[in-house]
Amino acid sequence: MLFTTVMPARAAFGTNLTQWPKVSTNLKTQIDSKYAFSPTLSAQTQISVSNVSGANRAALDSDDDANTLKFTPSGSGNMRFTILYTNIGFSNKGKSMDATVVVTTAGTIDWIKATSVGHLQLHGTANNMSAAATVNFLEHGTNTPASVSGHLTFANVNSLKVVSMNLAAFDQIYCAPNTDLEYNVGSGGLTNLSGARNVKGDTVKFTGTFSDKSSLSYSFSGTSYFQIDTGFELGSMVDVTIPKANKTGIEDDTATTRSLTKSDQVPI
Repeated sequence: MLFTTVMPARAAFGTNLTQWPKVSTNLKTQIDSKYAFSPTLSAQTQISVSNVSGANRAALDSDDDANTLKFTPSGSGNMRFTILYTNIGFSNKGKSMDATVVVTTAGTIDWIKATSVGHLQLHGTANNMSAAATVNFLEHGTNTPASVSGHLTFANVNSLKVVSMNLAAFDQIYCAPNTDLEYNVGSGGLTNLSGARNVKGDTVKFTGTFSDKSSLSYSFSGTSYFQIDTGFELGSMVDVTIPKANKTGIEDDTATTRSLTKSDQVPI
């Protein structure tokens, strides 16, 4: 039998996320079809790695997903690499999308895993490891940046790490009414996020919608544990309206739509 130790709540990190100006705790609402796109790995997705510095590809563990990439440091310095994911979905204009994820690490890290488009896991020395990721959207088969609208869910922001990102980049944020997420304003327009407790699930994640973005970035660092993971995951905390497709990709009249429910969106 496996036992999980849940650490007690710590002193307040900042303001509860429900107080963010552009937040909704109504999880029975529906995201507009404008935001239907979300980076998704499928059988059509191909994954490749480039611009590797200070890192070596490593063999996966037996319980790793086939789409996972694992790296170990090649020396005592920091690691950097770029992952290209092709065919990660269609924009609301019916265009096939690719994405690169540029990853950098700092601190004493034994290994890092990229488990999906923009989700990272670190293993190393407590209080001495961090990582940053930038997701760049591209027109399929090219290096041309693409400005897209869509939604992303940022998961597992508990008390074991501090996440920094431009929270204002999201048009709307959806979180649980009883969310454990807390924020404070950092420097350079960034917002720092952490959780009130060491837990997993809906209380330490949020879904954000974005408009006409060619990239999204975040960084995170550990607070007290040897293994941490966070980042974007497949799915949404609320239902998503999906426009009906036609031969050109997206129907001009989107009055007839269907919904992608939370139960349809199985996390990676």
